[in-house]
Amino acid sequence: MNIIVQSISKSLSDTVCYTFLLRIEIKMEFKIMMILYVNILLFANLIAAEPACSKFDYEEKLLGKLIRMEINFEIIIEEMKDLKTNVKSDIENMDKKIEQLIADRLELQTTLTSLKSSVSELDTRTQSLMTETDRVIEMQNVTSAQVKRLEETVDEIQQQHNATYKYVMDRIKYCIPGPALAAKMVVGARVVRGRDWNYGSQDGTPPGSGTITAIRSDIWHTVKWDTTSTASYQVDVKKNIYHLTLETCKLYST
Repeated sequence: MNIIVQSISKSLSDTVCYTFLLRIEIKMEFKIMMILYVNILLFANLIAAEPACSKFDYEEKLLGKLIRMEINFEIIIEEMKDLKTNVKSDIENMDKKIEQLIADRLELQTTLTSLKSSVSELDTRTQSLMTETDRVIEMQNVTSAQVKRLEETVDEIQQQHNATYKYVMDRIKYCIPGPALAAKMVVGARVVRGRDWNYGSQDGTPPGSGTITAIRSDIWHTVKWDTTSTASYQVDVKKNIYHLTLETCKLYST
């Protein structure tokens, strides 16, 4: 834009200068014509005027005036020549400037064409970049959604793991023969044959489950089996005897 403004300003300035010089030339020619016209009038008046002195004196004065007028004419002609030379030189310079201005204009047009092409290419690249950016953002959103689902799945698995771990630890805690297991042997508890079972098929065939209905001396537990009769079995921590275990510990029983 600065180049365009400077070029336009230069063009206007050169045009104004050219017009100003033409006006000066016209004014000078007009001034010279006026001077010539005034001198001719003066000369005519002198010729038409009545002589106030002798004929010789009149002719002498008239001759002197003619000589002075001729000298003035010569001076004016020299000034006109100088002015014409200067104006011609200025016009030539102006022509050179106009030619340079035209060349600059052509160069500017070429530059503008190249600039338009570059801007068009830049717009195309920008559009392509915006499209690629939108695609990347879309992929990022999809990836974020997948990561979120994965995190939710991991959290769910972790919760299941924690629940399973707690369940297993509880089973291990209460299923391994010991005080914890004996403490769970209460009336109403569901039981199966335990580690030290030696009563054959009293619990049924195949081995089944039963319910504790009574406890004697803290070690003898009366069990009503689901498929057979009722009998008493020993769970003694001190003697480390475990005829029974919890139904939930069936996988750990022997």
